[in-house]
Amino acid sequence: MNTTKTLNSLHEVISLRDFLQSFGIDVVEERNGVFRGKCPIHNGNNPSAFVMYTREDGGWSWACHTHDCHEVNGNNVIGLIASLKNLDIAGAMYLINKKFKLKIDRKTNVVTGQYVPKFASAANKRLLSPIQPPISIPVDKSLLVKASKNVFKTDYFKKLNISIDIINRFNLGFSEESNRIFIPIFDNNNIFVGYYTRCTDDKFIDTIDIDGNAIVRYKSSAGFKKRNFLYGRNLIGEKINKVVLVEGFKNVWFLDSIGIPAVSIFGHSLSPQQLYLLKEMTNNVIICFDNDVDETNKNAGQDGAKKVHKILSVNKINAINVCPPPNKDIGDAFTDETMKEWIKSTLENEYA
Repeated sequence: MNTTKTLNSLHEVISLRDFLQSFGIDVVEERNGVFRGKCPIHNGNNPSAFVMYTREDGGWSWACHTHDCHEVNGNNVIGLIASLKNLDIAGAMYLINKKFKLKIDRKTNVVTGQYVPKFASAANKRLLSPIQPPISIPVDKSLLVKASKNVFKTDYFKKLNISIDIINRFNLGFSEESNRIFIPIFDNNNIFVGYYTRCTDDKFIDTIDIDGNAIVRYKSSAGFKKRNFLYGRNLIGEKINKVVLVEGFKNVWFLDSIGIPAVSIFGHSLSPQQLYLLKEMTNNVIICFDNDVDETNKNAGQDGAKKVHKILSVNKINAINVCPPPNKDIGDAFTDETMKEWIKSTLENEYA
């Protein structure tokens, strides 16, 4: 089946608004048929982070402007549902077909109506299976070198009690041009493949900079595909007994500082490529995602942890979920003594 052609004709049987609402995605319609809302993948609070629209060819595209969630499974409608429901591509397509009972012309692959599809079997509805990431493409190191030299032109690391050892080990830096922290990303072979920058003060998040752009907490380099990497993987041996799986950079930094191997998936959605990298590295995973509850009483971190636990278990990886105290994450331990004690009494015991 030509899935591109099929998806581009979905609008023949359902509107984009009805499609989004059927999956519980709350949006507001703007001019020209553009829909915006909070991102349903990372359950963020930014009311305009998620955007979805109809292209000229009739297909639907989406993006997350704060966490790049669309990079995990792609920015078309299948990628959206795959990320939302933690399915692989075939599983997402099956779910869409089942939900809307699509009737597809076999000669043209165009949606012509609705009925219970004969070609979609229950076997196609499956959780993620591992996919080997593509070969890494090196990125120009000049930005990395420059940012490393400027690392002490910010007090961000000092305020967080992040040591010079951690700064050097992770090649952390500071970009004077953007006035943001510079966090380089390396692949398994220690090849520099991209970077993130971070706002130095959270009070500026969602405000407007001098160029008229919204200030976000994290921003990735152009072309970087987070789905193909595990942050911190380059500092761990080829095969280890156990690893801690976390959401963010600071979590990796702190655990590394106390001798516990950890990797980040850049959020709480696990991609097939990241699953492949995990299976190569270990058979035992401790999931320790954030425990933050938002104003709608949603806990994106722990909801994501449950999904990831299920995916790992189905793929024969031993996994346990260790939940931090309410509204805490591992990275808080740099400045929070009670969090340090929790890690020592709980997480270190699980890792031992």
